[in-house]
Amino acid sequence: MEKQGVFYAVSVGPGDPELLTAKAIRILSKDVGIPEGLIALGKKYGKEVKEEDKEALKKQEETLTETFKKALGDDKLQVKVEKLKDAEISSMITLSEETRRMQDMMKMYNMGMDASMFGGSGQVLVLNANNKLVQYVLEHTDGENTPKICEQLYDLAQLSHGSLTPERMTKFIARSNEIMGMMLN
Repeated sequence: MEKQGVFYAVSVGPGDPELLTAKAIRILSKDVGIPEGLIALGKKYGKEVKEEDKEALKKQEETLTETFKKALGDDKLQVKVEKLKDAEISSMITLSEETRRMQDMMKMYNMGMDASMFGGSGQVLVLNANNKLVQYVLEHTDGENTPKICEQLYDLAQLSHGSLTPERMTKFIARSNEIMGMMLN
């Protein structure tokens, strides 16, 4: 008999619908592709956006998308802006299900290729509108330090998701040292 698919029922019992078991988190992160950290911390990240704030958030997203594309030199960069409850979180990367599965397959078969060669990168840079650094970028789109901050936020998001290429890591370390040096002045 041929296996056609798998159905998982998560958080459908009579208990609290916001509670997930360790097994549910494992299934959602591996089979569905939701980052385990987002699942485990659940509502800490999510924040309801009021209807009147949606238009302002859309304008912020347009401005930040243009600013980050320019700073990173990446016209294909996908950016999403959300209001997260935890203002300390500045940025994160999310992956499409297809991209995550392609990366898993390439790791499994030791294929040292870039998943983006099979289409789009499948990555979305998620920026927290409540974070001070993101707000600074919004207020200083043409500022002297804005490109550095954009690169730093992107690299930090990449690091939290995985690792940087050796070239990108070298630039990240140099930029980090430069930013710390600026704090001393």
